[in-house]
Amino acid sequence: MNVVNVHTDNADYLLSDQQDSSELRGSIVDAVRNGGDFVRLDLANGAEAFLLCSPGAAITVVSRAEDEQAPTEAADSRRADLFDPVFDFGL
Repeated sequence: MNVVNVHTDNADYLLSDQQDSSELRGSIVDAVRNGGDFVRLDLANGAEAFLLCSPGAAITVVSRAEDEQAPTEAADSRRADLFDPVFDFGL
């Protein structure tokens, strides 16, 4: 069985083992190509989340065998220096 995680700039989602990662990737690509749309995520805890996928959004889908070691926080720490909490979005 595969464990599938979706990573965005603001959150990480552990998906249900019932959600097909290939179909999910296709839905994300379709949403981005069409200018943006919500894509449904079936979460491991039984809840649903809707992720807004739009051009320029950083979304990563990671699929690994259940018995493989999960990436460590050190591997993800390189993303932390990209975040600027004072950035003005001009809103």
